[in-house]
Amino acid sequence: MAEQLGRTVVAWSFVARPGEKCVLWDLDTVVGVDHPWGIPLERIHSIEEALRAG
Repeated sequence: MAEQLGRTVVAWSFVARPGEKCVLWDLDTVVGVDHPWGIPLERIHSIEEALRAG
């Protein structure tokens, strides 16, 4: 699942407008899910940084 979610981060990076933030990454927290699952923000930042580095 982590690999699939990582590919979702990559896909979003290709279609996002400049400065646009994805609402999916922290949606569980925003709506108050007791036990959120998904991909940690640190992992998202790591993937995005790797994309910028090429």
